[in-house]
Amino acid sequence: MRKKAVGLLGNAKGAAKPIPFAEDTCVPPEHLADYIVEFRALLDSHGLSYGMFGHVDAGVLHVRPALDMCDPQQRC
Repeated sequence: MRKKAVGLLGNAKGAAKPIPFAEDTCVPPEHLADYIVEFRALLDSHGLSYGMFGHVDAGVLHVRPALDMCDPQQRC
């Protein structure tokens, strides 16, 4: 599953590419929905596009924001 998700995200058009950012974050599964809502709000507040995938039963989430690493503003 991870391999397919990473492949799909990596095929994004444009200079911004998904960068492994928060790999293997883990919360108790019963708190995962709230965690995702808060994490998305944080990324959205910075105007980032991103992909998320994970293992719901284990409470694990992988986040890959799309960043243009040639852009000095986005590298910071």
